Amino acid sequence: QYKSNTNTNTNNPAHTSHPLLRSSGGGGVAGSAKERGGPPSSLFNPSSSSAATTAAAPPTPFELSDFMVACLRSRVSSEDRVHRGLMYFTPTQVRSLAGLFQFPPHRVEAIVSLYRFTLDRYLLWSTLNGFLSPIEQALLLSRLGANNVFDRQRPSGHYVLDCSIAAQEQLARRLVDLACQSTDLPNIWNLRVNGQRRSVTENRNTWGLITAETATPMVEFDFLGAANDWTTSPEAFSCLGSNITNTATGVSGRMDLTSLGQGDQLEIRNRMARRLELQRIRTLYAYWEDGSGWKRPDWQSRGKLMMPHADKAPWLAAWDRFVRILHRYELRGGDVENDSPLMDLFLQYSNGEDAMNTTMFEAMLKDYGYGRADAMSWYREEFQRLSRPAIPSDGAAYKPIVVVD
Repeated sequence: QYKSNTNTNTNNPAHTSHPLLRSSGGGGVAGSAKERGGPPSSLFNPSSSSAATTAAAPPTPFELSDFMVACLRSRVSSEDRVHRGLMYFTPTQVRSLAGLFQFPPHRVEAIVSLYRFTLDRYLLWSTLNGFLSPIEQALLLSRLGANNVFDRQRPSGHYVLDCSIAAQEQLARRLVDLACQSTDLPNIWNLRVNGQRRSVTENRNTWGLITAETATPMVEFDFLGAANDWTTSPEAFSCLGSNITNTATGVSGRMDLTSLGQGDQLEIRNRMARRLELQRIRTLYAYWEDGSGWKRPDWQSRGKLMMPHADKAPWLAAWDRFVRILHRYELRGGDVENDSPLMDLFLQYSNGEDAMNTTMFEAMLKDYGYGRADAMSWYREEFQRLSRPAIPSDGAAYKPIVVVD
């Protein structure tokens, strides 16, 4: 496919404009900065003096994903033009294909590209619930349109709605109405109004409280549970990312939710909401500068977020445009006391100290919906990453495998 695109399909800008299809020779096709997802670099624009002697650096994983998305968009456009009506995907197949991409902008772009070929679109939102991160969910809804994605029977998900847009305001009202129809347990969690954290009671005055300061606010929240009967809506539990263990029987799997008391259901919802909040903080942390020394990804930083969108690939520009809005409202909201939300968490659970021990770390994970098994899994992965196999000079730690005939 790579050779055929560069040799025989040079007239198709969808193929040739991507930088990974660029050739340093005279017959190559120059890639545009918009498709590259960043400013020109030596990888895509080698100087004439050193092009023949200096080998180009290998593409980064993000650049390879750019190439994959560009090929997908081209293939989808070709299928739509040549074989219209002959290619379809189920929501599960769309999720599987999006799972091949490593980075959030590419996953969202893949789903958007395949949306017009998706069957049973009303199931797409619930199928992707728990697969996409909260920010990815909200961006997908913004790009596809509120009326095209929302499913009243399966409303659980993360929402960022600009009430100055009629369709998004209508969806916000519908979600508030759904929450008010089922007031046994809270449905709206992690509510932010114009970047400020809010806590509201779900009743007929809820919408009035949300729009008390402005009639068209920017609202962001997690909706957990269905309107009619939450105990029959297991799709909400997929937000946990794992099955639930029945503490009565010790059996892992999806339990009969009707057997749980209201207090247990409330505890599960609270765990889900806290876990989703931590996922949101992790996704947006790269855009904060708190002096932690953590190396930002090559595509994700405060400086690159503020770069002109014209120099970015379309999918990265859509992601950065959305994140800019969230970041701006969070800065205006004033809920972040230190240099980043993650720094606030660190100082809260480390009691203001410069280090966090394992007890403090486990306490933080527990408060944010993670169990002991999750903490032990994290420790195991870190141990395997940092450790090495024992050797004879390690003494008692060295235990060779003895094969007995």
